[in-house]
Amino acid sequence: MSVEHLEQQVQALPLEERWRFAEWFEDHRHELLPDDTSPVQQAELLRRRQEYSDHPERFTRIETEAALNDYLGDVRREVRARVSSARPG
Repeated sequence: MSVEHLEQQVQALPLEERWRFAEWFEDHRHELLPDDTSPVQQAELLRRRQEYSDHPERFTRIETEAALNDYLGDVRREVRARVSSARPG
């Protein structure tokens, strides 16, 4: 099976199944690929994943690219406003 065929198969899955696949892949990634993540990075990733598992209500699920762009645009505007107001006048 080629990567292109695999991509098509994954993209054809319903959204909920793609989320399940993404979680499965993350759980088994270390079995499939060499790991070049430092121990400190690993610990942080595991901490963040556990935080999400314990408190998913604290996180915003963004399901479309348009929604992601809107969200990141809001973040960008907020950061610019904070940086502008923090600069000496």
